[in-house]
Amino acid sequence: MNFDSFTIAEIRLMEEISGVSFRQIEKETTPIGGIFQAIIFVVARRMGKPLTLDEIDALSMKEAEPYFEGLYEAENPTN
Repeated sequence: MNFDSFTIAEIRLMEEISGVSFRQIEKETTPIGGIFQAIIFVVARRMGKPLTLDEIDALSMKEAEPYFEGLYEAENPTN
């Protein structure tokens, strides 16, 4: 996952929401529920469609997919 475009404030917010240090986000042993919630919270705000944490919790993984697309596209550019 490519996190290069997040601002320092967004990173701090994700750490606060998830309770996980930003350095631990991509470790396989780190619980992902809070991280997903935090990423979707920030990305939804960027998209101009902010969601509450409760609304994010109610999303299915299929509904959450669009919030992660840009993060993976930046990691694997197509030429």
